[in-house]
Amino acid sequence: MKLFLKKKGPFQLSALLITLLIMSNLGAAEKGAEIEYVQIEPIIVTNYQKKSSKKPGFVQISAQLTVKGSKSVSKLLDHMPLVRDYIIEFLSFTDESIIKDVTKRRELRASLSAGIKATLTKHLGEPLIEELIITHFMWD
Repeated sequence: MKLFLKKKGPFQLSALLITLLIMSNLGAAEKGAEIEYVQIEPIIVTNYQKKSSKKPGFVQISAQLTVKGSKSVSKLLDHMPLVRDYIIEFLSFTDESIIKDVTKRRELRASLSAGIKATLTKHLGEPLIEELIITHFMWD
């Protein structure tokens, strides 16, 4: 670097600029891809069996998945039916006490996130997602 700084010709300044640009791009590549958010659409609505009555209850959620990089986003969008199926099935068999308990929602979200990762890994060989974020949760 000192060699470039001693000479002030246009070639040397261009070489310094190119070197700095390459170094900054390498640093960005090491940090990894940017996190992107993928909305699960449409809103998921499913039933669950209430233990307190014979009528089924329902759960409605809106959620987003965090993903690193646009390639992962594209793959995830192609396999969104698999993700939706997992969420619907998981919620259908979730106990009423967990669905209705606000303090257990963090555990519910963590379990859903881990299950989605496992399902995607089983079918695609990689989890694709970083995390599940539930933005709306309603039950009856």
